Amino acid sequence: DQWETIQIGDIIFDLSKACTRCTVISVDQETGVIDKERDKNPLKVLARYRNSPKGILFGQYMVHKTEGRIAVGQHLTVLKKRENLS
Repeated sequence: DQWETIQIGDIIFDLSKACTRCTVISVDQETGVIDKERDKNPLKVLARYRNSPKGILFGQYMVHKTEGRIAVGQHLTVLKKRENLS
């Protein structure tokens, strides 16, 4: 929640705001099929500490400032943190 600017590989991203849960955590990454049982457990856990009036917060909206490729195994570096969280 405190990250404002990050870098993955050569790409720099600005993180604008938290977003509600997307369906990625409900999809079996091997098959691409939505797993109904998997969908229930993460929501229960996330709801304990990530609930907001808009829904269960899970991700961040990001805008890339530079171009490039992201690959498995690349490091993520936090370049700037937010000073005040509201």
